[in-house]
Amino acid sequence: MRILGIDPGFDRVGICVLEKVDNHFKYIFSCLIETDRDLNYYDRLLEVQKDLSDIIKQFKPDKAVIEKLFFATNQKTALLVAQSRGVIALECYKNGIEVVDVSPTQMKLAVTGDGRATKEMVGDMVFRQLKLTSANKVVDDTVDAMGLALMG
Repeated sequence: MRILGIDPGFDRVGICVLEKVDNHFKYIFSCLIETDRDLNYYDRLLEVQKDLSDIIKQFKPDKAVIEKLFFATNQKTALLVAQSRGVIALECYKNGIEVVDVSPTQMKLAVTGDGRATKEMVGDMVFRQLKLTSANKVVDDTVDAMGLALMG
């Protein structure tokens, strides 16, 4: 089974593809979709949709695990990310991919055993579980996507 982990956003979207066989995960691919800040918001959403569509076509995932939004302070940013998350979820759904929504706390608990784990703790456990080396430098959003994919 191919699992797509997605940490949504509109300026940066973390992506990871894992292969799951008999409860063992194999790392396939990860990237960070970054949109051009000079573009208007809707062009940025379109860029996210197009890049995600290309990834879906290339890797043909069966399931997408997408992080639920959690924002306590900045409502404007939360709304923008929520709209992007909608585009992301719709793109997965229209391609026949099962969509699973997971909160950041659920992912941290599943990956580290602690729902309040730091980004460093999540990164350490993700790298251990996927047998990656610290030489594989990845951005936080991509590490979160890896953790989400591990929940598939």
